Amino acid sequence: RRAIVSATSTHKPDRITITTTNVTTQTEQHWLRFSGQVQGNVPHRADNNHTPEKDALVQIVVPDSDVPSDAWQQAGRLYNYLPTDIQTKLPFHINGDFYPSTDRKSIDIGHDRHRTWNKQVLQALGDCFADALPYLLEHFQDEPLQLYQRLPIRSADELVEEPIQQQFFEAVADLPIFRTKEGWRKKDETRWVSRELRPIVTDNTHQLIDPRLMEADIERAAQVLIDALSVREYTLDDLLRRIQRDVQSGCSLKHGPAYLCTDEQLNRLYSVFERPIAQDYVSQIRQTPIFIDHNATLWTAGQCVKTRD
Repeated sequence: RRAIVSATSTHKPDRITITTTNVTTQTEQHWLRFSGQVQGNVPHRADNNHTPEKDALVQIVVPDSDVPSDAWQQAGRLYNYLPTDIQTKLPFHINGDFYPSTDRKSIDIGHDRHRTWNKQVLQALGDCFADALPYLLEHFQDEPLQLYQRLPIRSADELVEEPIQQQFFEAVADLPIFRTKEGWRKKDETRWVSRELRPIVTDNTHQLIDPRLMEADIERAAQVLIDALSVREYTLDDLLRRIQRDVQSGCSLKHGPAYLCTDEQLNRLYSVFERPIAQDYVSQIRQTPIFIDHNATLWTAGQCVKTRD
């Protein structure tokens, strides 16, 4: 059984509830249906130029968080008002009045008129999803992993998915699409961190030390976005600058900041210095008070004296 609650404004989706009942249980799933319009002229019937042959309405149907992933994650379905056998790599369903191919297993690109219209429909679907992004960001603001699973960021098929994906990346470039320590931020306000630095960018309460950083699982889920939008890396230089700002020479280790106040944390930092990642930062390392003396006090390299055992 299906029930539809229509959108209360043009910026919100219709809410579709699908109820499944068996002998002992009843379950509900909810989907969000966004609508848009094909821009440009609509094809008309050849035998009657006043009668439209196609409908300009397009729709994208996104699963809400209560829909099991196996119901949608592997492939979205292309609808031409009725479901077709065409499965896309999109994590949502799309509906448009396409011209199908002769075997109805794809959309028609063999006829100029059909190809032009189908391209317009895909463009409109891309615009539709781009327009839906602000709502989806708000709707899934407390569930970033759920949001990333519903974005068209996987490898795309050139025919169907690529036009929609292209519109998405153009739209998302100016949106706060990354969930960082201090909330949703735009790409220029976000940093990703390498696997080598990940263990030393959290403090002793497991909090990230920089508001621009993402938790590890969120960063993994957003990796395609990070690459596509050229998000800057949080480097060892950034970390050393942070330490130089927070730690004064002569500071006791135990009185250091929450991310550098124990022997374990200091040893994790030293282990990074032994890796190739640190080779370009020798000068900055020497100028940073992270060298510990016999009194557990921190100094720069130039303030230390090397002794024999």
